[in-house]
Amino acid sequence: MSDENILSSVTATNPPPSDLWTKPRPQSVPRPTFAPAVVALAVVCLLWGLLTTYLLSLLGLALLTVGLVIWIGGYRHERGLPGTGHQ
Repeated sequence: MSDENILSSVTATNPPPSDLWTKPRPQSVPRPTFAPAVVALAVVCLLWGLLTTYLLSLLGLALLTVGLVIWIGGYRHERGLPGTGHQ
């Protein structure tokens, strides 16, 4: 089988990829935030508090609350979701 026959049989069964592609949407990169680090520290404090004292667990719970509020609030603000004042 010649190279031409192989190429024509491949293109006949598989359309060229450009026919299947769509135009990509513009991507927006989220702004950097310290919230993931706060949440990670909160989990460490929560777990360490289980081994030592409940006060450390309370600190972890407070940090977890603050970290999640900052993280979710920033996400909602960037997306322009209702209740953020940025629509």
